[in-house]
Formats: sequence, C-alpha cells, structure tokens
Amino acid sequence: MNNLEILLIKGLMIDGHYSKYRPYLSDLFDDRNNVYHKFFKYLDYKNETNLESSNDEVSFFSQYPFLKKDEQELYSDLFVRLSTIEEGVVFESLLERFKKKGQAIQLAQAALNLAEGKQNLDEIQKLSQELLNEVPSTELDETKFVSDDLEELLNAENRSGGLNWRLRCLREAVGPLRKGDFGFIFARPETGKTTFLASEVTNFLGQTNRDSPVIWFNNEEQGNKVKIRCIQAYFGITQQELTQRAVSFTEQWGSECSGKLLIYDSASITKSEVEHIVRDRSPSLIVFDQIDKIKGFSDDRNDLELGKIYIWARELAKDYAPVIGVCQAGATGENKMWLTMDDVVNAKTSKQAEADWIMGIGALHEHANLRYLHLSKNKLSGGPESVPEYRHGKFQVLIQPMIARYEDI
Repeated sequence: MNNLEILLIKGLMIDGHYSKYRPYLSDLFDDRNNVYHKFFKYLDYKNETNLESSNDEVSFFSQYPFLKKDEQELYSDLFVRLSTIEEGVVFESLLERFKKKGQAIQLAQAALNLAEGKQNLDEIQKLSQELLNEVPSTELDETKFVSDDLEELLNAENRSGGLNWRLRCLREAVGPLRKGDFGFIFARPETGKTTFLASEVTNFLGQTNRDSPVIWFNNEEQGNKVKIRCIQAYFGITQQELTQRAVSFTEQWGSECSGKLLIYDSASITKSEVEHIVRDRSPSLIVFDQIDKIKGFSDDRNDLELGKIYIWARELAKDYAPVIGVCQAGATGENKMWLTMDDVVNAKTSKQAEADWIMGIGALHEHANLRYLHLSKNKLSGGPESVPEYRHGKFQVLIQPMIARYEDI
C-alpha cells in the first residue's frame, strides 16, 4: 500500500471522519483484492458496533485471531506505519479529494442508470449539487433576517462611508459606492469609457489600502496601456510629462499606490478566475472592462446569457465589494447626447434589471471634448453630498484624454 492510502486510513480513524467520508470510498472498502481489505472491514465493524478502543491494534487482531503469518506481519507493519503519522489538517484536504472522486463516480453511474431508465432526474440533480458543494445548509443564519428596529433600518439606509467619486456631479447624484452596489456604464466605442474608469478609479485609490485593493479585470485594451492611463489620471499629467519624469513618478506611484490597483489582463477572463482572485484578494472595488466578455456562462439566447453574467456580478458585489461594469451602447447611441437603457447593446431587460445604477456616456461628433452623462437608473441610497433632484440627472462634463481625466463643468 502506498503512503497516500496509509494517510487515508489514518484520516478515517479520526473521530467523525469515518461517517462523513465512508459513503464515497466503496471502491476501496469493497475491493477484496486490496491488501488491507480486512482492515477496512474492521473499520466498518468498529463503526457498526460503536466500538470504542484505545488500542486499535489489539481490537483488530482480536477480531481476526487466525490470520496467516504473512498477514499478521502485513497488518502489524500497517499499525507501525500508522503510529508514526501525526494527526493534522492534511487529512481533511486528502479525504475531500477522495470524496470528490467518489461523488464523481456516483454521478457517472447515476447518469448511466438514467440513460437506461433505472434512475430519475431528481437523483442526478442531487448528486450534481453535492459534487459542486451547492447543497443548501439546514442551519439558518439568523443574522440574515432583516431587523425590525426602525432606527437600525434608517441608519443602514442612510449609510456613511464608501468610495467617493472624483466628479462632483456623481457625488451629488449617485453618492458613495459601497459593498452590495452593482452598476455599469455604457457608451459607443472610442467615447472614453476606459478614460472614465481611469479618472474615477484612481480617485478611489486614496480611499483604499493595499490589504483591500481595487481589482480591475481588463479584457479590452492592452493592460500596459491601461496602467499607464491610470498613472496619468492619478497625477493629472500627459504621457510626455510621465516619460520625461519617469523615475520620480515611478517612485511616487510606488510609495502611494503600489498594490492598491491590480489590473488583471487577459483576452479571455473566466468566471472561475474572477472568483478565485476576489476570494484571495478581498478587494475594495471590482471593475470589469468589459463585463459582457466574461467567459463561463451559457444560454440559448445571447441576452439571457448576458443576464446571467449580470446576476453573477450582483452576487459578487453582495459578497465582496462594489462592482462597476463596462459595456457597449448599440448603434442607436451613435452621435447622441443622452443615452437611455434602450441604447444598451444586446439587452432586452435582463442586464438592466440586475443593476443598482446605470449610466450612459453620450457624445456628439461636433463636440470632441464634451461628454453627456445620464443616470437612466439609480437605486442607491446616496450619501452626505447627495442632491435628490439629481438622482436621475443629466450632466455635461469635460473629457481630457491627454491626462486621462473627466472634469465637471
């Protein structure tokens, strides 16, 4: 028997592990050709009889008193090897691996039985949920019930804190972004969506720390270009100024912002990649440029597939940090000042329904440096600077592409 199986046996002997993992190890326990088959049967016997033994070796040989000499030596060696292994957390992860394998085998067999008419679909669904660790807990988290305390409810609704925008008009209309808030911006190509993100995200950096960075998932422009734009926006400088004083700006960026902005750059970013990264990094803000291109979702209709992405983004916001997405406006938004939700590309209602706030960035060909921000949806509770009449406001702003910033007019 190899060391992995020895560790498995040791793990099963720990209190509670046998009953938890035994259902997924039938291939080992029922294999009569396994050299330690009798030991597995002993574990079954010990569990069935609720045998409590301080000396498993004595109990085992009492159950099998007439072993041949070579078997006695084999099992004696097993107990020696078991005695040299210290109990530790390694067993939990090891047993989980065997559990996953057992679940997969059970699911495959159930699928075969379904194809032969021997099993129903409900059982398949149950096994699939177990394999994906999605079986709902029977224990309720009492803290998730909404309070009956009116004062507490009002305090929660009029929340303080959050990330404040650079643009005054957004501070007054949207208010700070907080955990649970999900919204997206949309505009025609080459309108200034990435510049808007660079301008606002770099303003958020002064309100975050390295332990809780802004994570920007970039699948649009080249990552290096985006990072340079962010550095320009942070300092309010042109690329020429950045190049001329590269050393001093690098030092200043490093001392003030290093580790606060993480740009994950890939042409094909998947749902699982995002989930792994946000779990590991505990972000203060999650940005998707562009959100419609995230992989790992499927449906018969494109608008429903996109709807799944936006539902998922809302869940990320609730679990981790506020989320800002970026997507395109359709052809109806070309050369138009005030974009509405009808101008969002490839969407009927599935995308718009999930967002707390939606903002279109309009542009006219004859006004190169003017942009028109329209909050076509806004369900956020605002903050200290909020102006109620601006809640669904329309604002003219100035884009300064040379320094990657937007400015109020």
